[in-house]
Amino acid sequence: MVTPFRWGLGAWFGSGKQWTPWVHVDDVAGLVVSALKNEQLSGPVNVTAPEPVAQKRFAKALAGGFGMPALLPFPTFALEMFAGEQAQLMTASQRVICEKARQVGYEFSFENVESACEDIAKKMKKARQ
Repeated sequence: MVTPFRWGLGAWFGSGKQWTPWVHVDDVAGLVVSALKNEQLSGPVNVTAPEPVAQKRFAKALAGGFGMPALLPFPTFALEMFAGEQAQLMTASQRVICEKARQVGYEFSFENVESACEDIAKKMKKARQ
């Protein structure tokens, strides 16, 4: 997913208004460790950031992390031509929240999408050096 954004070809799908769950990899690891250590936490846990965002904002944040623009949408009809039935998954809207993690006091390292994308881009640039 990152490659087109690194090349300045990132875009959101369709209207960009659909909710897009996201989470930084550091918080994925943190939530898993927290779930293993915390006996109060049981059953399914949504591993997602505390601030859900619209897909357009996510695309702009990811592109911005790499110092690139995300200016135009990827039209739904074109997505359907390339991805077939999977286009429905890519344009679906899911507003997922992490209520259980918050209830047991998990503190996210990355609560907003912009700081998370900047960190990911920085780590990827450092890894290539």
